[in-house]
Parts: sequence; C-alpha cells; structure tokens
Amino acid sequence: MTTAQRRSQIVLACGGIAAAISVGIGEWIMQFDLSATHDDSSYAYFANIPQWRLTLGHFLCVLTAPLYFLGYLHLGRALDIRNTWLGKSITGLGIYSFAVGIGWIGGRVYLAIAKQGIEVGTSSESLLSALSNHNEPLIQVLRVSILLISVLWTYAILKGRSYYPKWMALFSPIVLLLGIFATYAFLPAIGAYLLPTAMNVTHLAIFGFSLYHTIRIPVN
Repeated sequence: MTTAQRRSQIVLACGGIAAAISVGIGEWIMQFDLSATHDDSSYAYFANIPQWRLTLGHFLCVLTAPLYFLGYLHLGRALDIRNTWLGKSITGLGIYSFAVGIGWIGGRVYLAIAKQGIEVGTSSESLLSALSNHNEPLIQVLRVSILLISVLWTYAILKGRSYYPKWMALFSPIVLLLGIFATYAFLPAIGAYLLPTAMNVTHLAIFGFSLYHTIRIPVN
C-alpha cells in the first residue's frame, strides 16, 4: 500500500465512522425508550418520544446516512487487495443496502407520528399498519444484503485477499449484528441500549477496527 492509498483509506474509514456515529445517535434519539419493548409490530417505543427527538433524530439520520457509502468504498478496497470483482461486489452491495436503508430510516418518523396519533385518538391502527407494510420490508433488504456482504467478508479474509488478519473472519457484520440481538435477549439491561441502533453499533466496530488496522499497515 502506498502512502496516498493509505491516506485515502483513512479518509474513507473516517467517513464510515462518522456515519455510524451520527446515524446511530439519530436512530437512538428517535427510538430509545427504556420502558417499552422494541417490538416492531406494536411500535410501543414510539409512543412517548417527544416531538423534538423525532425531528432531530429523523434529520440527523437521513442527512448523514450517505456517509456510509464512503465506509463501504473503504471496506471494498480493504477486503480485496487486488481490486477484483470481490471488492467491487462488497462496495456495491454496501452502497445499495444503505441506499435502501436511507429509505427505511426516513420512514420511521411517519410511523412514530401515526403511533402517537393512535394514543390520542387522531390516528388509526389501519394507517399505522399501512405505513408499516411499506416501511418494514426495506429493513429486511438491508439485513439480507448484510448477510451477503458477510459471506464475501469471510471468503475474502480466509482466502488471504484482504488486509485483515484471518481471525477477523469470525467477526463479520452479520455475526456482530446477531450478537447485539442476543445481548438484548439474554442481557436486556445492556442490550436495551444497543438494540435501537444495532446496525450502527455493528458498523462502528467494523469501521473502527479497519481504521486501526489501516493505520498500522506498512507503506511501500
């Protein structure tokens, strides 16, 4: 890796970290309620979120989520030194999945408004259900994409195509994401704080480690 390549990779990784932090804060502000369970079928966690939190969280998420594209440009290069179909596929899947994710996160505020309207009698369950039916499939697309990226992640590392040590194959995005869901199930006192922003916590860990490793790579 040349000095210029490392400098570029550091900048891209920092963009990904900025996305994970800012979207994570925005999603947490918009969705966290310790007194409610995070059940997407009822959206109980939206019922008591103040309007200012919904507004701040919504715009923080939507306006900064495109920085994830930089993070996946970084990962595609880091996971495929030779810059072949493998790295390009990881970058493409990452950008596609988070483009869909922006659509999903942008719709959360409308679900929250509908849920709060039900609480005061100005909205209906049918409206909430209609909004949910158009919003929730998007997060499933994101999760499937993360699964595919994780398969490529594991392949690239085990085949020696990446800059990462081989033990990092054990810590693919899907493994970290499932770990957060498991923490919520078995250690809810901790998991309750992580689950509302699970995807962002996962990527903060990934981009953070990758930045650390990039800085340590010798330059030619």
